[in-house]
Amino acid sequence: MSSVAESNQEFTNWKNKSDTAELFEISFRTVDRWVESGKLLKKLVPSPSGNAEVPLFLFAGKMPTEVYNKLLEREGFIPSDDVEDGAAEFTFRPSESKGTATFHYFGPQVNDVPSLLRYCKVDLEIWEVVETVLKKHEGHMKISADGKIEEGAQCTNVNIAVTLKKRKHEIAIKLVVDSVLKQMESHAFKYPIRPNKISTLDFADPHLLEIAIVDPHIGALILASQTGKEYTPEQAAASIPWATEQLVHQSRGFKIERVVFLVGNDTLHFDNYQRTTTRGTPMGDAGLSYDQAFILAESAIIQSVDWLLANVAPVTIVVVKGNHDYASTLALGRVLQAWYRKCPDVDFVNTEQPRQYIEYGVNLIGFAHGDLGPPARSAAAMPDEAKEAWARTEIREIHHGHWHKNLTEEHGTTILRFLPTLCPPNKWANDKGFTSRKAAHGFLYHKTQGQLGIFSTPIRDMRTQSAVFSL
Repeated sequence: MSSVAESNQEFTNWKNKSDTAELFEISFRTVDRWVESGKLLKKLVPSPSGNAEVPLFLFAGKMPTEVYNKLLEREGFIPSDDVEDGAAEFTFRPSESKGTATFHYFGPQVNDVPSLLRYCKVDLEIWEVVETVLKKHEGHMKISADGKIEEGAQCTNVNIAVTLKKRKHEIAIKLVVDSVLKQMESHAFKYPIRPNKISTLDFADPHLLEIAIVDPHIGALILASQTGKEYTPEQAAASIPWATEQLVHQSRGFKIERVVFLVGNDTLHFDNYQRTTTRGTPMGDAGLSYDQAFILAESAIIQSVDWLLANVAPVTIVVVKGNHDYASTLALGRVLQAWYRKCPDVDFVNTEQPRQYIEYGVNLIGFAHGDLGPPARSAAAMPDEAKEAWARTEIREIHHGHWHKNLTEEHGTTILRFLPTLCPPNKWANDKGFTSRKAAHGFLYHKTQGQLGIFSTPIRDMRTQSAVFSL
């Protein structure tokens, strides 16, 4: 066979309407027409919430070669031209929900599993072999000079079955990001040191301003008909630069020498192409593809940081992984580090630990998403994880996302702050009564006097806001 995709492939994954339209590069209307003509099969399955049914679609005939090749490449396989037509039977069955794939080969030209993996060009940095079955059968056929199979001569046919399993999300994400980093090297530019344009008191002491925009869940689609509030992925992304400018505006009477800008904390609503969280929970309210959500988040953050550099002060970006987007936050942090690597006014706090820390004068500020056990454990971990900074400081705080509420607790000498979110409750949270005020917070710190102020920006009618906001 001339390629994997031109064999007797089997593809049995049902897909939703959005993924079907993207796969075949057709409109939603064409999807409906293909169903009417019998080109696509359609079935209804219960939604994740169980309150409704959602349609899934399956191609009714043999998958077009170019579409099947696209599926293989997306899953980490590259069709090969190494096996001749008529030489074998080959099937491929991916299972997106389980993160597995099965190859089945029958023919005389491939004798072992490593050869089969080489022929199919399986990327073993993304996939690992979990099970193999190999059997040999004696038959009567021969291969002619032009590669065709003819009856006559005795020949050994090999039956091979290989089950593959995707490695951890972080591995696949790292491979993608490494490619992005290499691309950036060819067109990286230098950021100039820019003057402070926000009006401040020149004689005032310097301060640190923290911009805490957490849990925006870019990629979620919340409908007013279900919750009373509308929230689209585009609105979520646009609210980040808007809230950034509003919080700076509230602090304009203070001299800001540095801005701490939080990234992560469920910036994205889902963590992969299957649109599930890191642990595999399906996000039934996903409003766009993973690629689109990642690009929206990246653009919104870069826009906000660039504005801070041009108008306020140097920026420290603190990266905090969330339970919805752990692997994507890892990727996003590395992309931002590559983007700003030639900018002297941007630095990063982006360790592999779940909790991050910064020290500013007498202040020690910790950051954690808050999903890993009781929040009080963060307060208990701070003296051990940041021993030297703990000894030098007097004011200690830990800022948590995840809980979507505005709350403060004291644990000994450490204050735990639970930060509100820009994202309104989705249908599940709204049905359960988990409501909260939408807001983003800013925190002002003095080197010797500790925390001097907390600013709050309520988010009102998002439908009236454009992608770019000004003071």
